[in-house]
Amino acid sequence: MKPFLRLASVLMVATSALQVAACDNKAPEQTETATAPAEGASAAAGPFDVNSVALSTASLGDFPYLRLPEGYKPQNSEAHDFADFPFWTGARFEMIEGRVHQSQITNDTGKSFSRLELLRNMEHALKEAGAVRIFDGQIPSDAAHALPEAVQMAALNGIGDIYNGPSQTWVIRQADRTVWVHLYVGSAQGSMAVVEAKGFGADKPVADNASDEGRARNRRVELVRLP
Repeated sequence: MKPFLRLASVLMVATSALQVAACDNKAPEQTETATAPAEGASAAAGPFDVNSVALSTASLGDFPYLRLPEGYKPQNSEAHDFADFPFWTGARFEMIEGRVHQSQITNDTGKSFSRLELLRNMEHALKEAGAVRIFDGQIPSDAAHALPEAVQMAALNGIGDIYNGPSQTWVIRQADRTVWVHLYVGSAQGSMAVVEAKGFGADKPVADNASDEGRARNRRVELVRLP
């Protein structure tokens, strides 16, 4: 074989080897890209960080801060200076403690109930208050039914039919307080719960810090562990 032909053959073999090596090097990159969404999903399932909500400077007025639109009224309202309520964050229920107001929402006599009208008006009022929606959708059935019976009964007037319909969770974060809002609007009735959790910190505990029970109450946020 002539030297020129021998050299050409060697170059062709070397080029083929480089192409095979290049293909082998690309495989790990594809594998890493495929696993990225799984890592993101795991991070999204972590506890909700209320500090991620932008601060609102809106004037809220008097508690419970949200006024119903014309033609609608509260029904079976409850108010507590200090209680708790379960809020779904998209990953879990969190029992938020503080000043609580909860009620069903119905229409006035002579006014037809409109789910869309009530929902749009409440969403507008929440946005005007600087609220951020952290969940909008159907709470998983197993999570909703796993709420302790005592919690379900205590939240009866504010939680609505979350077992069969969608709901929303909103957060208003201000310098001196955090306000959580649960909103459920069904086809014939709505429900709402508002919890104001003020950041008293160590200066004004609601219980004695000397005991585990007291320290737990002072934390004001409790995660509900589901089976």
